Amino acid sequence: MNSNNISNQVVIFAEDKLYQKRKDIVETIEEIYASLDQDLKTIVDMRYGDAGMNY
Repeated sequence: MNSNNISNQVVIFAEDKLYQKRKDIVETIEEIYASLDQDLKTIVDMRYGDAGMNY
């Protein structure tokens, strides 16, 4: 994939309202998770798994 194709994909994602909404949701979840104390993080990790969560 050349840089022009990558640039086109970036523009498509930037203009995609569904993508932006999902991105906002993920960012909000990440902020909330980061604000939890360790006990609550452990509960969330046990309930939803912690695969891929690098906090």
